Amino acid sequence: RVTGGGRSGEACWRYAARSVVGTSHIRKDVVCQDFCAIHGVDALRRADAVIAVAADGAGSAARADRGAQKACTA
Repeated sequence: RVTGGGRSGEACWRYAARSVVGTSHIRKDVVCQDFCAIHGVDALRRADAVIAVAADGAGSAARADRGAQKACTA
């Protein structure tokens, strides 16, 4: 949830995000390699826009989970 400054401070945007470990990852005992992040962009003390970023970690990489997280939070 991204909140805005508005007169009453009400939320301007609502969102839901989720990453789930796939069945093949569960069978192979591999962590979830996906990541997402959502950021409000404030202008004039309002949440005027929302930026949503999602990354699908490269399963062939040794640290695919960390790479996906870095891509979304940099």
